[in-house]
Amino acid sequence: MDFKKVAGIAILIILIYQFKDSFNLILRVNPVLFIFSILSYSLLNLILSYRVHYLLHKLNINTNFFYILRTHLASMILSDITPGRSGYFAFPKLAEKYDIPFNESTATILSIQAVEMIIKIFGASLAAFYLFSYQLIYSLLIPALITIFSLVYLWTDRIPIRIKRIEKIREYSKISRKYIFEIAFFSISGWFVVAFQWYLIANALRLNLSFFECFLLQPLISMLMFIPLTPAGLGFFEGGSIAFLTLLNIPPANSVAFAILTRLSNV
Repeated sequence: MDFKKVAGIAILIILIYQFKDSFNLILRVNPVLFIFSILSYSLLNLILSYRVHYLLHKLNINTNFFYILRTHLASMILSDITPGRSGYFAFPKLAEKYDIPFNESTATILSIQAVEMIIKIFGASLAAFYLFSYQLIYSLLIPALITIFSLVYLWTDRIPIRIKRIEKIREYSKISRKYIFEIAFFSISGWFVVAFQWYLIANALRLNLSFFECFLLQPLISMLMFIPLTPAGLGFFEGGSIAFLTLLNIPPANSVAFAILTRLSNV
């Protein structure tokens, strides 16, 4: 077991030790609502798989949808155990088993990530201003400006700054320009579905969170899973859940329980 995994597990153990009541809350969770949260996440994976299948078809790669679904699910499992969820980028290699060309599937995954990144940035920035300054109408301009900056950075060469981690996404993002509205539709649909998953988990724990709050918080808190230090942001996601949910008057022990059940629901 490498240092990153040990660090993530250690952080999680510290959080659980600090908030032992979280386990009692998890044991008292509403099982029916939790099962529905799993079904909701399963629907999300169907949407995301179809998104890949759709774009591959547009690139004249015709393959069985269920091959894409299998490859997607395998890649998602890998993303749950790798730093920054980087395991999902094994998709092109895994897809070769089904005779899907490596270069085309790589271009598909990375170009989709370009659109996904924009939507997550916009959603996360909206959530931040809802939590910290939602009473200021003009604060909505800031998420818009951040999103515009991200669009210009990903799809043009006007900004000379280079971030090594996402250079490949920039390189392949040109493919997604032509189908940006279709990809965005699938991505936003998935956002609604996973927000509903979070809303079900919140209700299963009897937390006072509205669907709107779950919808905004999901991109903000889930971005912590992409911190490339521990497997799927292990520890950081749970710590971030405490930090942001506390602003909505959710006790820390409940926040940890929510974060743990969200991970369990995903897996």
